[in-house]
Amino acid sequence: MDVRIRAIYESSYLNRISTLFKDLDLPQSMDHLVPVDPQCQTRASDIVKLIVLDILSGRQALVHGEQWAHDIDWPKRIRPGLEPSWFNDDAIARHWDRLYEANLHQVLSSCLVQIDKKEGLSLRVFHADTTDKTVYGAYESVSSEARQITHGYNRHHRWQKPIGFGLIGNEDGIPFFGDGHDGNVPDKTWNPEVLSLFLLALAIYRVFQRRVRQLITPERPFKGAGGRKLTRPTGQAVFQLFRYVNVVLLELPDGHIQSALGKPLTPDQRRILEGLGMDESIYV
Repeated sequence: MDVRIRAIYESSYLNRISTLFKDLDLPQSMDHLVPVDPQCQTRASDIVKLIVLDILSGRQALVHGEQWAHDIDWPKRIRPGLEPSWFNDDAIARHWDRLYEANLHQVLSSCLVQIDKKEGLSLRVFHADTTDKTVYGAYESVSSEARQITHGYNRHHRWQKPIGFGLIGNEDGIPFFGDGHDGNVPDKTWNPEVLSLFLLALAIYRVFQRRVRQLITPERPFKGAGGRKLTRPTGQAVFQLFRYVNVVLLELPDGHIQSALGKPLTPDQRRILEGLGMDESIYV
């Protein structure tokens, strides 16, 4: 009997983001704040992790999560023992309800504090700023608690229908607070809260970038696209280095499933992984 290829997983830089997610103890923090339902096969932390990876995958729209989950290395990126079909729209919606009931802002704020503690981030300097997005058409709020899309002056002092966004970050660009607010709220009265999962995804991305930059020196620069030497590479530049790392799922003659890399890691890829305290076991 021959060995069959069961699947090939691409965009394997997400494995490193998944490992960092666990290294920061974020699943444990979420499971403490949103207790695991013994009657449910999945956890709120599974949903959050899936969506954060989806955001950082570069997909244009955060829809069809179940379909996307079938295309990723599920046991390595989320956790073993799960099935992609368990993350249908209804299941995701139920976990969103549980996160809301547990106070989503408090859950995400606690995760950001957890990142701060694990990384020992600098709190000497903060930067706060707001922006807005102009929308068109008629919007009716379903309740007084919903975000109000109302007429107001946008950043260009034009009388339109904007919705506002604000963010506070430290000197490394790692966010701590942010929110979406009514379009007619002026900057001076903006009251920051926590900005949903995009804020958490941005925090994880910036922590990853910060860790990588600590490994790079002028004597040993990072080789980017086209052979350019970078001493302060962006997280995206490092993602590109791993973008074409493929994991092949093999079905052996005895029925067992075995993972293998499509080709050996390059010296630069190994250098980054080893510097982050990881190895190819995050893939296979």
